Amino acid sequence: MMHPGVQFVVLLAIASVLGFLTLAPGWISLVIAVVTVILVIATWGWRLRIDNHGLSYAGFLGLPRGNIPHASIASAEVTDIRPGEWGGWGWRISGAGTGLITRAGSGLRITRTNGQVLEISTQDAVTAANLINHYGQRETAQ
Repeated sequence: MMHPGVQFVVLLAIASVLGFLTLAPGWISLVIAVVTVILVIATWGWRLRIDNHGLSYAGFLGLPRGNIPHASIASAEVTDIRPGEWGGWGWRISGAGTGLITRAGSGLRITRTNGQVLEISTQDAVTAANLINHYGQRETAQ
């Protein structure tokens, strides 16, 4: 989950946008407000699952989502995530890779066999990296 201070700022921004939109024509305000709220909720947090099939992730509303099989993961490690390096919070795509960023601090860095990078904010990055590396070792042993 996001840091409580970040949650407050996001909610304040949404309230400001909604307040501003009350001055615009009715249906335009409604459409913009609904789209804004859906986008914020969709990237508010992520569900991660690591099992014998690989790493799966999904936003709270199910999108964006992805599956990465263990065979396509070159390495998994703990990293220090800085939202500023990704351009902020949420689902971020840049030349550095893809980020699922909900907070600063410890996170999971996945480097795929094709060189692509995925960084995910998570509260227990050590366990996540260990699980992925464990399953990856089992995959190569078979």
